[in-house]
Amino acid sequence: MELNETIKTVCDEIVKNFGPEKVILYNVKRSVGGEIRGFKICVIVETENRLDTEKHIYLDVDSDIPFDVLVYTPAEWDELQNEKTSFACRIIKEGTYIHG
Repeated sequence: MELNETIKTVCDEIVKNFGPEKVILYNVKRSVGGEIRGFKICVIVETENRLDTEKHIYLDVDSDIPFDVLVYTPAEWDELQNEKTSFACRIIKEGTYIHG
Protein backbone atom coordinates (compact mmCIF):
# COMPACT_ATOMS: atom_id res chain seq x y z
CA MET A 1 0.00 0.00 0.00
CA GLU A 2 1.12 3.48 -0.79
CA LEU A 3 2.33 5.51 2.16
CA ASN A 4 1.83 9.16 1.28
CA GLU A 5 3.02 12.07 3.40
CA THR A 6 -0.32 12.58 5.21
CA ILE A 7 -0.59 8.91 6.20
CA LYS A 8 3.02 8.93 7.37
CA THR A 9 2.43 12.09 9.43
CA VAL A 10 -0.69 10.63 11.10
CA CYS A 11 1.18 7.42 11.97
CA ASP A 12 4.17 9.40 13.29
CA GLU A 13 1.86 11.48 15.51
CA ILE A 14 0.24 8.33 16.90
CA VAL A 15 3.65 6.80 17.64
CA LYS A 16 4.85 10.02 19.28
CA ASN A 17 1.74 10.62 21.40
CA PHE A 18 0.54 7.11 22.27
CA GLY A 19 3.63 4.85 22.13
CA PRO A 20 2.04 1.88 20.36
CA GLU A 21 3.79 -1.42 19.79
CA LYS A 22 2.55 -1.52 16.20
CA VAL A 23 0.77 0.65 13.63
CA ILE A 24 -0.58 -1.10 10.53
CA LEU A 25 -2.10 0.55 7.46
CA TYR A 26 -4.78 -1.85 6.22
CA ASN A 27 -6.96 0.08 3.78
CA VAL A 28 -6.63 3.08 1.46
CA LYS A 29 -9.68 4.48 -0.35
CA ARG A 30 -9.07 6.28 -3.64
CA SER A 31 -11.13 8.47 -5.92
CA VAL A 32 -11.70 7.52 -9.56
CA GLY A 33 -8.70 9.73 -10.39
CA GLY A 34 -6.48 7.86 -7.93
CA GLU A 35 -6.40 10.52 -5.19
CA ILE A 36 -6.41 9.16 -1.63
CA ARG A 37 -9.80 9.89 -0.04
CA GLY A 38 -9.40 8.01 3.25
CA PHE A 39 -7.43 5.35 5.04
CA LYS A 40 -7.70 2.87 7.90
CA ILE A 41 -5.05 2.01 10.45
CA CYS A 42 -4.78 -0.51 13.24
CA VAL A 43 -2.96 0.51 16.42
CA ILE A 44 -1.73 -2.04 18.94
CA VAL A 45 -1.13 -0.26 22.23
CA GLU A 46 -1.22 -1.09 25.93
CA THR A 47 -4.31 0.68 27.26
CA GLU A 48 -6.94 0.22 29.94
CA ASN A 49 -9.73 1.43 27.64
CA ARG A 50 -9.53 0.86 23.86
CA LEU A 51 -12.49 3.10 23.06
CA ASP A 52 -11.06 5.95 25.10
CA THR A 53 -7.72 5.58 23.30
CA GLU A 54 -9.47 5.60 19.91
CA LYS A 55 -11.33 8.76 20.93
CA HIS A 56 -8.09 10.48 21.97
CA ILE A 57 -6.38 9.52 18.72
CA TYR A 58 -9.22 11.14 16.76
CA LEU A 59 -9.11 14.24 18.97
CA ASP A 60 -5.31 14.61 19.13
CA VAL A 61 -4.24 13.74 15.57
CA ASP A 62 -5.08 16.10 12.71
CA SER A 63 -5.28 14.90 9.12
CA ASP A 64 -6.22 16.46 5.79
CA ILE A 65 -7.48 13.04 4.75
CA PRO A 66 -10.22 11.29 6.76
CA PHE A 67 -9.03 8.18 8.60
CA ASP A 68 -10.41 5.40 10.73
CA VAL A 69 -8.50 3.83 13.59
CA LEU A 70 -8.96 0.45 15.22
CA VAL A 71 -7.24 -0.15 18.56
CA TYR A 72 -6.25 -3.53 20.01
CA THR A 73 -4.34 -4.20 23.20
CA PRO A 74 -1.24 -6.41 22.79
CA ALA A 75 -3.04 -9.26 24.61
CA GLU A 76 -6.06 -9.03 22.29
CA TRP A 77 -3.79 -8.83 19.25
CA ASP A 78 -1.78 -11.89 20.32
CA GLU A 79 -4.97 -13.86 20.83
CA LEU A 80 -6.77 -12.80 17.63
CA GLN A 81 -3.94 -12.73 15.10
CA ASN A 82 -3.80 -16.53 14.96
CA GLU A 83 -7.55 -17.02 14.53
CA LYS A 84 -8.04 -17.52 10.78
CA THR A 85 -11.51 -15.90 10.81
CA SER A 86 -10.59 -12.83 12.87
CA PHE A 87 -10.28 -9.34 11.48
CA ALA A 88 -6.81 -9.13 13.06
CA CYS A 89 -5.69 -12.06 10.90
CA ARG A 90 -7.01 -10.27 7.81
CA ILE A 91 -5.17 -7.06 8.79
CA ILE A 92 -1.91 -9.00 9.05
CA LYS A 93 -2.39 -10.53 5.60
CA GLU A 94 -3.47 -7.36 3.80
CA GLY A 95 -1.85 -4.59 5.83
CA THR A 96 1.45 -2.73 5.72
CA TYR A 97 3.41 -2.33 8.95
CA ILE A 98 4.21 1.34 9.49
CA HIS A 99 5.65 0.95 12.99
CA GLY A 100 6.73 -2.06 15.00
